Amino acid sequence: GMMVQWSPTERTDATFMGVFPYGVKLDGNVMIGSNQPIELDNARLQATMATSYVVAYFDRTGADSEFRANTMRISLLHQWGPQDKSAGTDINTDWWPKDEYWFPTI
Repeated sequence: GMMVQWSPTERTDATFMGVFPYGVKLDGNVMIGSNQPIELDNARLQATMATSYVVAYFDRTGADSEFRANTMRISLLHQWGPQDKSAGTDINTDWWPKDEYWFPTI
């Protein structure tokens, strides 16, 4: 399986990278993590986005053509595997969720 997470801060990135051995960070502050390597395939994404189900969904939401085009592109910012260590030493925890409510860095 895969987990998708919003990435608002470096602390969030460090926490996510510490949990998932494989992952990618995409443009738009999106991270995808997994226990297995993640392969990004722009052509496959574009083919999926062109299916009638997805097109109908976009039609219902009123998404304009610029949004649709941006959604169909993958811009990889960072990719990691088990051999990579997170550069961050400060992580986000449930005990004190520093990033969840945009608290100042402590």
